[in-house]
Amino acid sequence: MKPALLIIDVQNQMYESGPDTAKSLNKAIESINDTIAFFREKEYPIFCIQHLHPENNLKPGESGFDVPEHMAVLPSDEHIHKRYENSFNKTALMEKLQEQDIDTVIDETLAEL
Repeated sequence: MKPALLIIDVQNQMYESGPDTAKSLNKAIESINDTIAFFREKEYPIFCIQHLHPENNLKPGESGFDVPEHMAVLPSDEHIHKRYENSFNKTALMEKLQEQDIDTVIDETLAEL
């Protein structure tokens, strides 16, 4: 088994939903960071998948697009930008997983808090 961690849609824009969402997001990021630490220790790959929606200012260069500063994702981790709900739809994700012989994915998604 060769796993990869997929961190999906954890972006600053989520903080704009209000204080309760922000509190939940911060708690979830603690858990995500623990998972990231485990994957780094085992030298397993980490993929950060960000939703791209330029019409709503969800694009590179806009703060809402970025991952929260306190999330342990690194620039050296694989970054994938997606336009659809499905992270595999019209992205390079499957190709990148196949290139690294990944056969198992662990999904950290926060689409609904």
